[in-house]
Amino acid sequence: MSTLTLAAEKLTIERMFSSPELDGGTPQGVKFSPNGERLSFLKPKEKNLDVLDLWEYDLKTGKPMLLVDSDALSSAPLSEAEKARRERMRVSKTGIVEYHWSHDAKSLAFPASNDIYLYTLADK
Repeated sequence: MSTLTLAAEKLTIERMFSSPELDGGTPQGVKFSPNGERLSFLKPKEKNLDVLDLWEYDLKTGKPMLLVDSDALSSAPLSEAEKARRERMRVSKTGIVEYHWSHDAKSLAFPASNDIYLYTLADK
C-alpha cells in the first residue's frame, strides 16, 4: 500500500485574497449563440484570475475548449478613454472582458488592447 504525501500551504489572510482564488475561477459572460448551438463564456486564467480568455462549452461532448487565449493578442497599453470606460462599467479584469456574437452565429467580436478582433468559428 502506497502512502500519499500532500504538501499543505499555510492559509493566511493574504493568500485568501490573492490570485489565484482558492476555489478557482468562475466563468463570466456566459452566452448562447443566436442559433442556440454553442455556449461561450469568459474564464479567468488559472495562474492569474484577473485575466480573462474566451472559451466555448461543447454542448454535445460536455467539454470546455479555449477559443482565444488573451496572451496571444497584442499587449498594447489601454488608452485613457478605454480605461475610463472600464472604470465607469466597473470592469477590473483584463484580457478579453467582453464579446459579442454575430447574428449568423459564425463569429465572435471582442475588443482587446485598443483594437477589435473577429474570431471566426469552425463549422461543427
